[in-house]
Amino acid sequence: MRRSLLANFVILAVTVAIVAGAFASFQRKRSSFERIDFTFTRDNGVVVVKAVDPGSGAEASGLRPGDQIWLIGDTPSNEIEGLQKTLRRIGQKVPLIVARQVGHQTKTVRLNYLVPELKIDYAYLILSFIGFLYLAIGLFTLFRGGRTESTLFFFVTLLSFTVYVYTPAGDIDATYKILQLVEEFATILLPPLTLNFFLVFPRPIVRYQRLATAWPSPRRTARSSSFGIGSWSTSPSTSPWPSWRWRTPTAWPRRWGRSRSSGFTSAWRSASCHSCWSI
Repeated sequence: MRRSLLANFVILAVTVAIVAGAFASFQRKRSSFERIDFTFTRDNGVVVVKAVDPGSGAEASGLRPGDQIWLIGDTPSNEIEGLQKTLRRIGQKVPLIVARQVGHQTKTVRLNYLVPELKIDYAYLILSFIGFLYLAIGLFTLFRGGRTESTLFFFVTLLSFTVYVYTPAGDIDATYKILQLVEEFATILLPPLTLNFFLVFPRPIVRYQRLATAWPSPRRTARSSSFGIGSWSTSPSTSPWPSWRWRTPTAWPRRWGRSRSSGFTSAWRSASCHSCWSI
């Protein structure tokens, strides 16, 4: 059964939406490689340190929880959207102007923040590559065939692509929650859809009538061969595959029956009567 135009449009829309979400997830995950060793929040746009990793470069630089970072380099922190990217672009040592609450007073402190090294998640990169391979195979199958089996296989590969590539990372915002929801939905839907695909596919091997007629049947194999010597026959069995054996002739040609004294004929008959084939 061929797909309709509406079905093709729905498949295209779902594929574009999932691929767009995958690129957003990949970008957020890649940004997490440029990690910083302290957590922060924003207060009217100003970066406020929440916690500092023990033994990190931020702790060695003198950064403390509760510090308000006013300046990063020469840029006010309320004008900076991507803090990780900004720290990476400036260099290894980043000058910071920090407002620190000491008692009832607020002091201004100048610090040199040490940017940590990149932490690349190679396992995620390999899984993302496998996911894109799944998507490419599914698209190839979808374009090659327009039947139900190819569409079902495409959705199996699309869900596999989603499971491999979608990995929520970064700040817990609306995008993070949407990516997490899509990943969980794909993880739940993938096993039953895969089971349904293997129940439908593959189809029987003999699909065309000419192949079915070329397949030897018990009715044809029960007939004698054109020479009257013997025939191939099938033994009754519950197996769908025929069990072949060689049937020895019950009647001999009249011209051979008259020459029983011939040594050649006797030897040939003796050899043929003891022959038995099976595969």
